[in-house]
Amino acid sequence: SKLDDNALLSSLTIPGTHDSAARYGTGSYRCQYLSINEQLYAGVRFFDIRLIYENGELMAYHGTTSSGKQYITLAEICQNVLDFSKAYPGEAFIICIKNEKAFADANELQTFNKAVKDQVELQSHKWYLEETVKGIKLGDVRDKMILLRRYDATEKFATDVTTWRDDKSFTISDYIHVQDQYTVNAAGVANVKWPLVENMLKTAPEGKD
Repeated sequence: SKLDDNALLSSLTIPGTHDSAARYGTGSYRCQYLSINEQLYAGVRFFDIRLIYENGELMAYHGTTSSGKQYITLAEICQNVLDFSKAYPGEAFIICIKNEKAFADANELQTFNKAVKDQVELQSHKWYLEETVKGIKLGDVRDKMILLRRYDATEKFATDVTTWRDDKSFTISDYIHVQDQYTVNAAGVANVKWPLVENMLKTAPEGKD
């Protein structure tokens, strides 16, 4: 919140979590020990949210089986973010949404798209929904949730990051740089994961978009 309004979003290193809502389940189903609210207080500002539409709401999942159900909805996640933003104004948040049901048919895809839009429209003034985040400044998105769309859309909507790569460090559209390599055992944290993080920390200050 204390950063310059004119700072380009692409010049900032933004801390995020992989499969941010995945707190329940055994083995690889569980990715986090902190709740969304606890992550906000820990400084996380990028949230990787995987959802399935079921029983009239968007429920967080890791995978598509009942073992991956995470017992928190998109509406609840958004409310956590908005409550934090009200208590600590001036922050910006990135919400990356993925349809965890990768092989949804046309009807399921349309239903998922509509459900996301309906949720966004409830607090439309709190969302940044442009088709690109290139060139935007921090002052343009303070107290907003920036939507990155990691699911197929039935029409143009928000910033398309459907070329997201799995378990890699990568770049989308030449200006979104992501470090999301998650397959690292305990012994590899120091030798594999941390050098990747260090490299990403060096990349953001070089951003010109």
